[in-house]
Amino acid sequence: FACLPVAFLLQHWLVDVGLMPRQLSTSEMRNDSLRSSVESLPTAEQARLLAQGHISGSDPRGSDVRLDSGDLLAPKSWPRKPIDAGRWFWKSVWSTQWRKEDHITLLECLAAHMALAWRLGHLKEIRHRFLHLIDNQSSLAVLAKHRSTSKALNRICRRSAALILATGVRRALGYCATDNNPADEGSRSAKLP
Repeated sequence: FACLPVAFLLQHWLVDVGLMPRQLSTSEMRNDSLRSSVESLPTAEQARLLAQGHISGSDPRGSDVRLDSGDLLAPKSWPRKPIDAGRWFWKSVWSTQWRKEDHITLLECLAAHMALAWRLGHLKEIRHRFLHLIDNQSSLAVLAKHRSTSKALNRICRRSAALILATGVRRALGYCATDNNPADEGSRSAKLP
């Protein structure tokens, strides 16, 4: 199918359900007017639609989410193109300090598992899809495939997979550059002893 005719036909439904304020002409759909109509939405709705756009390109068998270029990448692909975390507004809602020294890949997987468990502590998150940004590429590959040759990583993967299956959520993983990762903000401002 050509994208423009499908989008033109689909917009009738989008207007009916209230996701679009009005129908667009084909000339408006070809230029920047569509972006301005999205900008008229509330900020929270823009953030939700942006995450939904990234999630829609993910492969449930274990891949990164679709990037800005529209490519679908396998977990073992190299180099990964990062998702720009600056497209969303961020605030800290939960943080913890590590009590043990361990390999960074294990700690990143554990942090992703703890974020999943925290998210599932809210009933409204059950049976939803969400995007989780992670800056450790090894952890991303392990979590996307739900398996590893490491017994310690496999233990975390099994726990996360059990939570995902039990609650019906769909976690999409996206790569975010370390210097652009909002989750690392606390560690960047922390002073070393």
